[in-house]
Amino acid sequence: MESEAQVSSISMEELSFEIPIELIIEILSRLPVKSLLRFKCVSKSWLFLISSPEFAYTHLGIAANSKEYTQHSVILKSYPPDFKLKNCSLSSLLYGSVTEAFDLSYPMKKPCGYVRIVGCVNGLVCLVIEQKYFLLWNPSIRKFKKLPDPRGGYYIMYGFGYDELHDDYKVVVISNSSSYNVLDHAVVVRIYSLKSDSWRNICECYEADIYIESLVWPVITKQTRMQQQQQRRLKKLR
Repeated sequence: MESEAQVSSISMEELSFEIPIELIIEILSRLPVKSLLRFKCVSKSWLFLISSPEFAYTHLGIAANSKEYTQHSVILKSYPPDFKLKNCSLSSLLYGSVTEAFDLSYPMKKPCGYVRIVGCVNGLVCLVIEQKYFLLWNPSIRKFKKLPDPRGGYYIMYGFGYDELHDDYKVVVISNSSSYNVLDHAVVVRIYSLKSDSWRNICECYEADIYIESLVWPVITKQTRMQQQQQRRLKKLR
């Protein structure tokens, strides 16, 4: 028989081969993210498994369909002058008698600094800091990515979502031009792609005169706008 010393000397990586990989995935995919971060240090095979996109997709699907909401959190934002973010468990909020919210330390945090939550998809949170810095932040693993400057004027609206068709996360920014001439004001729409790590312009709009199923949309182009201005000048000369 093997001695206890010999048994204890067997590495976790060697033991893991005695368990079917399907069973390991089934167990690990039901654990919270904090536990998975610790288990990355168990062995190289576990590090590779937990870090793989396939495992992340499996873990996300199980967590999203959990009826107990044990792995769901709610992010709360306080109003000025504090601009604090707080975090609380969704399960305790729904089923607990007492719910406690904890301060959430987000990237590039400044005392009394402006922060806005653009949206949250699949555990990723899009933030706007000081109305000029865009961040994609994963609070579970405490990692973030600062997006390139969209180089717009005054930001009017933001949006964040997941493009399932292209497996890509995208940020939409609608901004106004920096011009002070009301007639020259243009609304520019830009979209950021996480895959390409770049922004691209979608359109440049000036007025709203298109009627589609009881909704009016701003879709007049710059060329049309210049033609309108020229016609107004001709009318004044007559």
